[in-house]
Amino acid sequence: MSSLNKRKLICDLSHPWDSTSFIIARVVHKTEITSYENETSGNIFLIYLRDESGEIIATVHNELCNTFFKQIETDQVCFFADFEVNWATKKYVLMPHSFNINFTQSTKVLPIGSLNQNITAIPGIRYNLQPIEVIHKMCDGEPVDTIGICGKVDELAKRGGYYIREIELMDYDDYDGVITLNLWNDAAINFDGKEDDIILVKGARVREHNLKNKINFDWFSKMEINPNIKEAKSLREWLENLFISN
Repeated sequence: MSSLNKRKLICDLSHPWDSTSFIIARVVHKTEITSYENETSGNIFLIYLRDESGEIIATVHNELCNTFFKQIETDQVCFFADFEVNWATKKYVLMPHSFNINFTQSTKVLPIGSLNQNITAIPGIRYNLQPIEVIHKMCDGEPVDTIGICGKVDELAKRGGYYIREIELMDYDDYDGVITLNLWNDAAINFDGKEDDIILVKGARVREHNLKNKINFDWFSKMEINPNIKEAKSLREWLENLFISN
């Protein structure tokens, strides 16, 4: 195992990477394993990692999915060593960091509790929440985190061989504060929110359709329904006051 004085912060990760160094970070989100087909085919899952300095995405491919998926748990603080650092793949640029971590056959992951380290300084998940009126002005393909009130929920439909469900998200502004959130496949099938729930999404993307921006919830995105954060409480209070005034 690497010497403890070789710890690096996420903000310092770059390519080429010193393979004798390691990071200590919290797993703030873990996607499901999904299959892909492009020039090659295989399986992949993503891990969102955060430490005191910032965030980065780690990718796990193919047979390594079986090795690490059950081992790594959300909200766990872990020691990560013997991985690669590469330039971030465009479709996985969901955070400000220019690089991604890539697990290899040599990668080691160890829950930090077994190292008897102080983990209180390792923060939890961070949301860079954008108001819906701002999302309307963003560029196609930009990553986005946002929160809103669930309005109309469409029935599950099929489009181009994929399942889709469209959801209306609203915030305080009746005109610019409404946008469509597109859920695909498992996210569309398993969505159990309802009208007036507070919906939070992280790692989604802005998609322009017919000159109008929508939010695309991909397989690697994260959703919380009625989360326990101050922005959700503020929206809930605003909605309840609206009901009272009407």
